[in-house]
Amino acid sequence: IYKEKGLYEIDVDDGTVTLLKSISGGPADVDNGTGYTNGLAYDPGSNKLYFTAPKNVNDTESPLWSYDIGTDTLQELCVLDGSVVSGSFYDGAYYYIAEKSDKLWKIDFSETLLIPVEVVSGFGLASEFTFGDIAIESSGMLYGSTRVAPQMFFSMDLTEADVAGSYKEYAGPDALDLQLAYGSDGILYGVNHASGEFTPVDVETGDKGTVIFTEKGFADLASGALFEPQYESAWAATEVGVNRFVDKGSWATYFTYELQEVLFDTVVVEAYSPVQDTPVSAYSSELTDGQDYKFVVSGTAFAGDTIDFDAKYSITNRIGSDEWTDAISGYSLPATVLDLYVDGVAQDWGSYTSTHVYEKIFTGDGTTFEFYINDVYCTNNSGSLTVDIYWMP
Repeated sequence: IYKEKGLYEIDVDDGTVTLLKSISGGPADVDNGTGYTNGLAYDPGSNKLYFTAPKNVNDTESPLWSYDIGTDTLQELCVLDGSVVSGSFYDGAYYYIAEKSDKLWKIDFSETLLIPVEVVSGFGLASEFTFGDIAIESSGMLYGSTRVAPQMFFSMDLTEADVAGSYKEYAGPDALDLQLAYGSDGILYGVNHASGEFTPVDVETGDKGTVIFTEKGFADLASGALFEPQYESAWAATEVGVNRFVDKGSWATYFTYELQEVLFDTVVVEAYSPVQDTPVSAYSSELTDGQDYKFVVSGTAFAGDTIDFDAKYSITNRIGSDEWTDAISGYSLPATVLDLYVDGVAQDWGSYTSTHVYEKIFTGDGTTFEFYINDVYCTNNSGSLTVDIYWMP
């Protein structure tokens, strides 16, 4: 369908396809007439797409390129052994499996010299690995779909000490000969370049779900920011019936999803401390400097003397007419006592709600955030409050 090789942006919501970067007018080693581009991966931190440009399928070296979306810059980085047409970005590195190889390699971009490092080998049969694609989920699970018989859907856990031992082939799946990518919603999606049918993939069974979008010709996909609301990326090829690796070259695309909040961390703030007046602080994970997060506080705890409290309000149950209030009924104490503090500061959690759920936007400063319940005497307290921290688009 598309005559011009390049990077394309696809909006799966309204079904539009937009040229992002033409490759036909790019460097000769990319636009070499007989070669092709594949093995796409996306690094949301640098906003770069990485891809390979082997001159032929199965038996050639594969130059590794980057495309900086922000600066519109193409750059050749290094040359990988073999024909590399499946890639994924994970933990600061480009991961790949060459055609007809049972070795997983990575290129770590934090290193000065871009030298391939073997991650694991000896899984499956080397002759069976033709792609297809691989995609790596944020927790380190790798999923793959192969192209040539016997086609298979497989997985490996990169966090296991014996990674090869975690290798699994799925019996009877139908997610075969697919390009794979994780969507911003945390779902694994696949597309066959010939049918163009985008479907979710069940990682427990290796089966496809209902078609959600159709666009033919994609030669590769690349996950965006894993489980974060960023971008999806994909290379795409020429029309059905043409040798997509040699005769016509290939083209590429990355597509956007609706930006969503993503759960980043959960912190439990205990109300009880047996040895001191102020409860022990609880800490969140390090929050990125300048990034906005939504803190959602929920639950109630007990402060002794029949007093229940949430992030800001309390009720003294022994006082029959008492209602939830910012003050502490029956005591002459500041209204901030029994409040949930953030980094040593009392917060305005908003008006009282019977659900005891409150939220507020905070901006990360590159450090961990500290939470504690402000109480003058907490040795008779019990229970806890929960803070869910959401990454904001």
